Amino acid sequence: VTWGMVFDPDKKLDVFTFSDGAGHAHHVGEITPETTEGYVRNAIVNRVPGWRGGTDYSFVLESAMRNFGWLPSQEEAKPSGGGFFAGLFGKKSAPVPVQTTKRPSIVLFITDGDNSDKDRTRQVLRASQDRHDQIYFLFIGVNRSLDFPFLKQIGDEFDNTGLAVIKDIRGLMRADDDVLNDMLIGDELLTWLKK
Repeated sequence: VTWGMVFDPDKKLDVFTFSDGAGHAHHVGEITPETTEGYVRNAIVNRVPGWRGGTDYSFVLESAMRNFGWLPSQEEAKPSGGGFFAGLFGKKSAPVPVQTTKRPSIVLFITDGDNSDKDRTRQVLRASQDRHDQIYFLFIGVNRSLDFPFLKQIGDEFDNTGLAVIKDIRGLMRADDDVLNDMLIGDELLTWLKK
């Protein structure tokens, strides 16, 4: 977490959680240097929608893109016309897309498992690349026995998507900063940062 704050001008990171389905892609809030201690325990474990559910990547990718302004947010429109009776009989207006300020972003996407929405994830990443969103997705796979073949494929397929696989998280936590930097800052990310 502290590593990611180095890149952020206000030293805050937006935290998202995910499991299966759109309803389980959740923006938890921001983490700051002052709130890192116990953040996962206090804000995530047994507290977020879909805790310990399945694994879909695409919905949380879209949630991050909306948060950083690369996709419009959806806000409920006020019912138009019909007054009291329209509301009484359930007449609702469609959500209105709202564009927020676009912010260049690096998404550190940490996962310990394979996803079940591969086609939809590819579509979301392809659309982002085709729009030339200024957002880089660094997938960090943490698992002793999984090589993350799908994440390797999309890392090769999209120029705004990379992968770092961590087999020994405890060993990495004991390593010095240079080892962590070498693992996470690849040539593709450096190229993206220079744009």
